[in-house]
Amino acid sequence: MLRRPTLRRTTLGTTAVLAALGLAGCATPTDAGSEDQQPSSQAESTPSQQQGAGPQIDQPKNLQAVGHACDLLKPEQLQQLGLSTEPEQDDSYTGESSCDWGNDNAMVSATPKSTIGAQQMIETAKSWGEYHPTEVQGYPAIHKDRQSRLCSVDVGVSDSATVRIDFTRYAGDAPEMQDPCGYADTIAAEVLKNIPNA
Repeated sequence: MLRRPTLRRTTLGTTAVLAALGLAGCATPTDAGSEDQQPSSQAESTPSQQQGAGPQIDQPKNLQAVGHACDLLKPEQLQQLGLSTEPEQDDSYTGESSCDWGNDNAMVSATPKSTIGAQQMIETAKSWGEYHPTEVQGYPAIHKDRQSRLCSVDVGVSDSATVRIDFTRYAGDAPEMQDPCGYADTIAAEVLKNIPNA
Protein backbone atom coordinates (compact mmCIF):
# COMPACT_ATOMS: atom_id res chain seq x y z
CA MET A 1 0.00 0.00 0.00
CA LEU A 2 2.87 2.37 0.60
CA ARG A 3 4.52 1.76 -2.80
CA ARG A 4 1.66 2.89 -5.07
CA PRO A 5 2.10 6.65 -4.51
CA THR A 6 5.82 6.26 -5.15
CA LEU A 7 5.24 4.48 -8.49
CA ARG A 8 2.72 7.08 -9.56
CA ARG A 9 5.09 9.96 -8.78
CA THR A 10 7.85 8.18 -10.71
CA THR A 11 5.56 7.64 -13.70
CA LEU A 12 4.41 11.28 -13.71
CA GLY A 13 7.98 12.48 -13.41
CA THR A 14 9.08 10.33 -16.33
CA THR A 15 6.14 11.49 -18.45
CA ALA A 16 6.95 15.15 -17.75
CA VAL A 17 10.59 14.64 -18.79
CA LEU A 18 9.60 12.91 -22.03
CA ALA A 19 7.08 15.63 -22.83
CA ALA A 20 9.69 18.32 -22.30
CA LEU A 21 12.12 16.48 -24.56
CA GLY A 22 9.40 16.13 -27.18
CA LEU A 23 8.68 19.84 -27.14
CA ALA A 24 12.35 20.66 -27.42
CA GLY A 25 12.65 18.32 -30.40
CA CYS A 26 9.71 19.97 -32.14
CA ALA A 27 11.11 23.44 -31.59
CA THR A 28 14.41 22.69 -33.36
CA PRO A 29 13.05 22.25 -36.98
CA THR A 30 10.90 25.38 -36.62
CA ASP A 31 13.88 27.54 -35.68
CA ALA A 32 15.99 26.01 -38.44
CA GLY A 33 13.24 26.56 -40.98
CA SER A 34 12.93 30.25 -40.12
CA GLU A 35 16.67 30.67 -40.65
CA ASP A 36 16.53 28.90 -44.04
CA GLN A 37 13.77 31.20 -45.31
CA GLN A 38 15.80 34.43 -45.00
CA PRO A 39 18.29 33.77 -47.87
CA SER A 40 15.48 32.76 -50.27
CA SER A 41 13.60 36.05 -49.71
CA GLN A 42 16.79 37.97 -50.43
CA ALA A 43 17.39 35.98 -53.62
CA GLU A 44 13.87 36.67 -54.85
CA SER A 45 14.44 40.43 -54.64
CA THR A 46 17.38 40.32 -57.07
CA PRO A 47 15.40 39.93 -60.36
CA SER A 48 13.17 42.93 -59.63
CA GLN A 49 16.23 45.05 -58.99
CA GLN A 50 17.76 43.94 -62.26
CA GLN A 51 14.58 44.74 -64.22
CA GLY A 52 14.81 48.42 -63.28
CA ALA A 53 18.26 48.81 -64.84
CA GLY A 54 16.87 49.57 -68.32
CA PRO A 55 18.13 48.41 -71.72
CA GLN A 56 21.80 48.67 -72.58
CA ILE A 57 22.55 51.11 -75.43
CA ASP A 58 26.20 50.86 -76.39
CA GLN A 59 26.19 53.72 -78.91
CA PRO A 60 23.51 56.30 -78.01
CA LYS A 61 22.24 58.74 -80.61
CA ASN A 62 21.73 62.49 -80.35
CA LEU A 63 18.17 62.89 -81.62
CA GLN A 64 18.04 66.59 -80.78
CA ALA A 65 20.81 67.21 -83.31
CA VAL A 66 18.30 66.47 -86.09
CA GLY A 67 16.82 69.78 -87.20
CA HIS A 68 13.38 68.49 -88.22
CA ALA A 69 11.54 65.20 -88.44
CA CYS A 70 11.58 65.44 -92.24
CA ASP A 71 15.38 65.25 -92.07
CA LEU A 72 15.16 61.71 -90.71
CA LEU A 73 14.89 60.28 -94.25
CA LYS A 74 16.79 61.51 -97.28
CA PRO A 75 15.26 61.66 -100.81
CA GLU A 76 17.56 58.91 -102.07
CA GLN A 77 16.54 56.66 -99.18
CA LEU A 78 12.85 57.28 -99.85
CA GLN A 79 13.29 56.48 -103.52
CA GLN A 80 15.08 53.25 -102.68
CA LEU A 81 12.26 52.32 -100.28
CA GLY A 82 9.60 52.95 -102.93
CA LEU A 83 8.10 55.87 -101.05
CA SER A 84 7.18 59.42 -101.94
CA THR A 85 10.07 61.86 -101.82
CA GLU A 86 7.75 64.78 -100.98
CA PRO A 87 7.61 65.25 -97.20
CA GLU A 88 4.60 66.64 -95.37
CA GLN A 89 5.18 68.23 -92.00
CA ASP A 90 2.79 67.44 -89.19
CA ASP A 91 2.47 67.87 -85.44
CA SER A 92 2.61 64.76 -83.28
CA TYR A 93 0.84 64.00 -80.00
CA THR A 94 4.17 64.48 -78.18
CA GLY A 95 4.19 68.17 -79.11
CA GLU A 96 7.12 67.68 -81.45
CA SER A 97 7.02 67.81 -85.23
CA SER A 98 6.55 64.64 -87.25
CA CYS A 99 6.88 63.98 -90.96
CA ASP A 100 4.81 61.96 -93.44
CA TRP A 101 5.73 60.52 -96.82
CA GLY A 102 2.92 58.95 -98.84
CA ASN A 103 2.06 57.71 -102.32
CA ASP A 104 -0.08 54.98 -103.86
CA ASN A 105 2.25 52.31 -102.50
CA ALA A 106 2.42 53.21 -98.83
CA MET A 107 2.47 55.86 -96.13
CA VAL A 108 5.31 56.38 -93.67
CA SER A 109 5.46 58.68 -90.65
CA ALA A 110 8.52 59.46 -88.54
CA THR A 111 8.04 60.94 -85.07
CA PRO A 112 10.98 61.91 -82.87
CA LYS A 113 10.43 61.74 -79.11
CA SER A 114 13.28 63.64 -77.50
CA THR A 115 11.83 63.40 -73.96
CA ILE A 116 10.94 59.68 -73.86
CA GLY A 117 13.86 57.36 -73.23
CA ALA A 118 14.23 53.67 -73.96
CA GLN A 119 13.17 52.53 -70.48
CA GLN A 120 10.03 54.67 -70.49
CA MET A 121 9.26 53.36 -73.98
CA ILE A 122 9.28 49.81 -72.62
CA GLU A 123 7.24 50.62 -69.51
CA THR A 124 4.60 52.46 -71.55
CA ALA A 125 4.29 49.59 -74.02
CA LYS A 126 3.83 47.11 -71.18
CA SER A 127 1.16 49.25 -69.54
CA TRP A 128 -0.78 49.34 -72.84
CA GLY A 129 -0.36 45.60 -73.39
CA GLU A 130 1.64 46.13 -76.59
CA TYR A 131 5.04 44.85 -75.52
CA HIS A 132 6.48 43.06 -78.55
CA PRO A 133 10.25 43.55 -78.13
CA THR A 134 12.70 43.45 -81.01
CA GLU A 135 15.91 45.17 -82.12
CA VAL A 136 16.81 47.50 -84.97
CA GLN A 137 20.53 47.67 -85.74
CA GLY A 138 21.27 46.67 -82.15
CA TYR A 139 18.97 49.30 -80.62
CA PRO A 140 16.06 48.22 -78.38
CA ALA A 141 12.73 48.46 -80.17
CA ILE A 142 9.05 47.56 -79.75
CA HIS A 143 6.44 46.68 -82.36
CA LYS A 144 2.94 48.15 -81.98
CA ASP A 145 -0.34 48.12 -83.92
CA ARG A 146 0.63 44.92 -85.69
CA GLN A 147 -1.87 44.25 -88.49
CA SER A 148 -1.85 42.81 -92.00
CA ARG A 149 -1.20 46.18 -93.65
CA LEU A 150 0.35 48.33 -90.97
CA CYS A 151 2.85 48.28 -88.14
CA SER A 152 4.61 50.77 -85.90
CA VAL A 153 8.04 50.44 -84.34
CA ASP A 154 9.49 52.53 -81.51
CA VAL A 155 13.28 52.53 -81.32
CA GLY A 156 15.18 53.61 -78.21
CA VAL A 157 18.18 55.64 -79.38
CA SER A 158 19.33 56.78 -75.91
CA ASP A 159 18.31 56.89 -72.26
CA SER A 160 16.27 60.02 -72.99
CA ALA A 161 15.06 59.71 -76.60
CA THR A 162 13.20 57.40 -78.98
CA VAL A 163 11.94 57.59 -82.55
CA ARG A 164 8.72 56.09 -83.89
CA ILE A 165 8.10 54.82 -87.41
CA ASP A 166 4.54 54.14 -88.65
CA PHE A 167 4.18 52.13 -91.85
CA THR A 168 0.95 51.50 -93.75
CA ARG A 169 0.85 49.54 -97.02
CA TYR A 170 -1.66 50.55 -99.70
CA ALA A 171 -1.15 49.16 -103.21
CA GLY A 172 2.51 48.37 -102.76
CA ASP A 173 3.15 44.83 -104.00
CA ALA A 174 6.88 44.63 -103.31
CA PRO A 175 7.62 41.36 -101.47
CA GLU A 176 9.30 43.16 -98.58
CA MET A 177 6.19 45.29 -98.00
CA GLN A 178 4.09 42.21 -97.33
CA ASP A 179 5.60 42.08 -93.84
CA PRO A 180 4.62 45.47 -92.37
CA CYS A 181 6.66 45.14 -89.18
CA GLY A 182 9.68 43.90 -91.07
CA TYR A 183 9.45 46.84 -93.48
CA ALA A 184 8.95 49.29 -90.62
CA ASP A 185 12.20 47.95 -89.16
CA THR A 186 13.92 48.46 -92.54
CA ILE A 187 12.75 52.08 -92.63
CA ALA A 188 13.83 52.59 -89.01
CA ALA A 189 17.30 51.28 -89.87
CA GLU A 190 17.55 53.95 -92.59
CA VAL A 191 16.41 56.61 -90.11
CA LEU A 192 19.14 55.63 -87.66
CA LYS A 193 21.75 56.43 -90.33
CA ASN A 194 20.65 60.08 -90.22
CA ILE A 195 20.83 60.51 -86.43
CA PRO A 196 24.37 61.40 -85.28
CA ASN A 197 26.00 59.63 -82.37
CA ALA A 198 25.87 61.37 -79.00
